[in-house]
Parts: sequence; C-alpha cells; structure tokens
Amino acid sequence: MIKSVTQNHGFGCGVACVAAVIGVSYAKALGLFKNPEQAWTKGYYCPDLVLALAAGKKRYSYKYLKSNRDPVLRKVGTIVFTRFSKVYPCGHYLVRTKKGWMNPWFLG
Repeated sequence: MIKSVTQNHGFGCGVACVAAVIGVSYAKALGLFKNPEQAWTKGYYCPDLVLALAAGKKRYSYKYLKSNRDPVLRKVGTIVFTRFSKVYPCGHYLVRTKKGWMNPWFLG
C-alpha cells in the first residue's frame, strides 16, 4: 500500500513520490539521490528517479507517454511527470495509488 508523502522542498516532488513507492520517509528517500541538494534548487529528471528507486530496491524504467489512456497510468506505483503549466511551470511528479493520484504538494 502506498502512503502519502509530502514534499519538504520546492523541487522535492520526485523525492516524495520515490518515498511513497518505496515506503520510507522523505528524508530517507532524499538520501537515495546522488545530488540531494537539487530538491531545493532545480529538481530531478526521470533517470534520477529511476536510479533512486533502484537504490531503494525497486526496479523502474521511464518512457514518454503519447496518450493519457496508456494502461500504465492505471497501475498503482506509476510515477508520472506532468507537462509544464501555469500551476507547475517546472512540471510536477505524481504517483498512482489505489485511491487515485498522490500529489505531494498538497498533503498535510
């Protein structure tokens, strides 16, 4: 079961998603990234998340989704990176749970 994790840094949504998938705290997940300081400076790319997940003993890969109907979007544990938008000008990571999409920005 995936438990919600709130991001602790402005660019830490990927870290929070990794923490939720692995089932660890945000701080522990941050330690799995090669450059933890990026959580408050520029964020992470998909390959960075894949490496952090591997360090947490989870095997993941990434791909560009051409359709919002791709079956992988219904799989619990899927992490997606959203398009750039007015709300998220640098994009944003979300993770799929049984209840829907976990948004690490709005948790409390």
